[in-house]
Amino acid sequence: MLITSLTVMMMVLYTLIAGFALFMTYEERSRSGKTSPFYTALSVLACAVWPVTVVVVAITALALQRRATPAPAAEAQTAG
Repeated sequence: MLITSLTVMMMVLYTLIAGFALFMTYEERSRSGKTSPFYTALSVLACAVWPVTVVVVAITALALQRRATPAPAAEAQTAG
């Protein structure tokens, strides 16, 4: 698989966003004084996965929007 500079840039951006979310979650949990291995693991997982969820939802929304909008060629055929 050919890794392009865009792919590397996206991977770095993803890592920075997930790392920031993880840091903020850690700070919030340490300030609250609540510690739980289950919720700590769940927090780490959520911080690592949420950027993927945002991308999937955005792509799905765009695909649904394109599907709902009729193509200009189809409108021209029905008008004539």
